Amino acid sequence: MRFDRFLIFSGILPFLALIVLSELELQSGIINYHLLLYTYSAVIVSFISGTHWGIALAMDKNKILLLQTNMITLIAWISIFLDEFFISIILIFCFLSLQYIDYKLYRSSLIQTYYYQSRRFASISVICILLIFYLLEIL
Repeated sequence: MRFDRFLIFSGILPFLALIVLSELELQSGIINYHLLLYTYSAVIVSFISGTHWGIALAMDKNKILLLQTNMITLIAWISIFLDEFFISIILIFCFLSLQYIDYKLYRSSLIQTYYYQSRRFASISVICILLIFYLLEIL
């Protein structure tokens, strides 16, 4: 397995661990697993946006991609301060938006097939985890 693919898949593990810990209700009052999950999500959104930013800079003059990635990152971080009811939905929207950008970059041959497939798998996994987390919150 390629090292970058290993890192992509390793990035999913904290999502899984945090959803399990939050469901086991191991909150001691010191650790808020919900906030950790949301914050980790925003960090990952920022990281993926940063990779898109790098591609946009390499393309030279792709201002739309620069603006999109900045807006998605800001939306993800602002969502953390909103009501918990909305955070997962907003973060899911951010991951879907980033996946759409990945798709456009892939179709333009700006990212390789293996990277796109790895990112798609990771995005779908994270979106499913956030959706499950959201459903568990509202039920």
